[in-house]
Amino acid sequence: MTYYTSDETTVDEDSGLDLLTKYYVDPSVYDRTGRSFAFTVRSKMCAESRAKIGEMVETRVPVKDGKSKRVKFETQEMRYGDDPIAVIQECCSLTASYRNTELPLKEILFRILLADGNEPKSIMELYQEAQDWVGRSDGRLINPRVIHSILDEDVHYGFAVAAD
Repeated sequence: MTYYTSDETTVDEDSGLDLLTKYYVDPSVYDRTGRSFAFTVRSKMCAESRAKIGEMVETRVPVKDGKSKRVKFETQEMRYGDDPIAVIQECCSLTASYRNTELPLKEILFRILLADGNEPKSIMELYQEAQDWVGRSDGRLINPRVIHSILDEDVHYGFAVAAD
């Protein structure tokens, strides 16, 4: 059971599990089950941000210039919370209530992915971030195999393997 953090293909020697397999939260799972991904993500926002949902705010948005293909930023007005993942990234993920160490591991994994913009993360990355989240002295069994089981057996959060 040796875990490596290098960029080499890393395999849990006991189970043959590829620790570099990446996961993300698949919004289409919510559509297929009649649930709202946006509503679920908004429910993870901090109280301060939830209180501002719907307010009109100015925000900088990257826009590609058609001719030069360079990216420039424009200020646009939009409703606060229309992009709940961005709100979590920029605000909520920094709060103690969002990073509650007593949350179940499955919820922690979900929040880690949201806090990073739902960018795919490997089992090893999720393991390391979960360890950092709860602290090394937490009594729960957290290892890459447990994380893989949680991600693979999930039917609620929408965890899915990212395509390469």
